Amino acid sequence: MAKLTIGYWDIRGLAAPLRMICTYAGADFESVEYDVTGEPAWGKDKPGLKEKNAMINLPYILDGDRVITQSTACFLYLGRKFKIDGKTEEASCINDQVLCQAYDLRNDVVGHVYPFLGGKAEDAPELFSGKFAVHFTKFEEFLPDGQTYFCGSEPCTGDFHVWELIDQLVRLAAERGLPNPLDGKPKLKAMTQAMRAEPKLASYFEGRYYKLPMNNRMANFGNEKEPSFLVPVDSAARETNRQSEGRPTSEPSSPQAASGSSKTMADITSLECNPALQSSHRRGCSLVISTFPQHLALATPGLHQLHTLI
Repeated sequence: MAKLTIGYWDIRGLAAPLRMICTYAGADFESVEYDVTGEPAWGKDKPGLKEKNAMINLPYILDGDRVITQSTACFLYLGRKFKIDGKTEEASCINDQVLCQAYDLRNDVVGHVYPFLGGKAEDAPELFSGKFAVHFTKFEEFLPDGQTYFCGSEPCTGDFHVWELIDQLVRLAAERGLPNPLDGKPKLKAMTQAMRAEPKLASYFEGRYYKLPMNNRMANFGNEKEPSFLVPVDSAARETNRQSEGRPTSEPSSPQAASGSSKTMADITSLECNPALQSSHRRGCSLVISTFPQHLALATPGLHQLHTLI
């Protein structure tokens, strides 16, 4: 199988689920990460890719001669390629709905964390009790009782996108000093814990992709690299997962486990945030008014196209 290429900004954002899916499938892939203020510059690669696909945008996937763009199309392409989007028409239908709902939630999240979209930190309480809560309730009620993931015992592409958004929102709530949005959502909490403990994703969570900033430099949250509040998965939970699937349990323990960390899987959904670093999360806000626009003009002229940065 030829190596895939995933192109996106040098953040997690919409590429995080794509990188997770490739890792889960054991695919050989390359991640091209563009720096909005430097090199590599998206504006240099875009014209050549546009010759192959007039719709080109970020994220994109290169697979041999194919150039696939548009986020949901990329998710579905990988789902078909790796045969993980359900074995029945019903499962595919469920996954399609999850992906669409996840994208609605994603739009609400970026509208809050990016100042140029009107996002203000002080609006967080209203959002977590309003719009965000509505999304979480929909996901909780849509997830079948006694089922790990939306389409069954194994994740489909929608599960990866939902997981990434939940991970970001749990961290966002912690930073804003708000209750965990997974409180009172036992099925969603169990789903996030299961994916975090999935052995096929161990290399993703322990590698550099999970340590990328969640959002771009101009965001008021999650724009820092290797955030201090990344919580390691409990190694015992991972071993239990491996044993239940009949897999070898010889995976090396994480540095945190070796040092005697007492974190449990519950800690993943009650993440701690270091208040001393909270100000660094906002280090890029001034970029919107100073250096950022001159770089933006290279590839996305016009404020109406600022959504391409997130």
